[in-house]
Amino acid sequence: MIAPVAEETGQMGKDLLRYARARIQLRFFEKFKQNCEHAHINLKHVNLPVLFDILQRGPIEEDEELQTLWANLLANAADSRGEVSIRKEFPQILSQISSKEAAYLNEMFEVMEKAEAYVVKTYDYSESDDTPKLDPVSYDNLQRLRLIDSNPETIPAVAVTASLEELRAGASRYKNLTEETYLLTFLGRAFVKACKAPKDGS
Repeated sequence: MIAPVAEETGQMGKDLLRYARARIQLRFFEKFKQNCEHAHINLKHVNLPVLFDILQRGPIEEDEELQTLWANLLANAADSRGEVSIRKEFPQILSQISSKEAAYLNEMFEVMEKAEAYVVKTYDYSESDDTPKLDPVSYDNLQRLRLIDSNPETIPAVAVTASLEELRAGASRYKNLTEETYLLTFLGRAFVKACKAPKDGS
């Protein structure tokens, strides 16, 4: 009696998984279609390794913000105008960052475009600040991927000893006189641009 019930339950689980996967995949291709229609893109052949890497991850990405970046990347790769450089490492990079890290990079890019200069962002954990906040692991991850780099002109100077109260609260023994700042690399700039929605070509 138990075996048929277990088999039926297992089949129901598989059906639910297929439904959830199909819904996410449909959302991805709808985003891609909307990109192409909005930008009036004439599709071209996409480099097969790049296409494979995008289709392997993009259609199953549950985070909607990240899935939008995957759809944007595919639309730019398929754009016959070739206005955006698509490198084969971009899908691998996108698969290794979080939505918060992506938002951080995007803000750096936007400010940099307006200022026509490289943007500096710092460690900042204050709750009152509206700038994107990343944990130290995220900064290390973005540096590992060569999307950001430390600004050599603002290396933190560690010289001030923390107070006893701060030490009891879990602070480090020494406090930084200056904060470490970061620059968006050329690779970081090209990557963010490749993950943006294509511009209208009409």
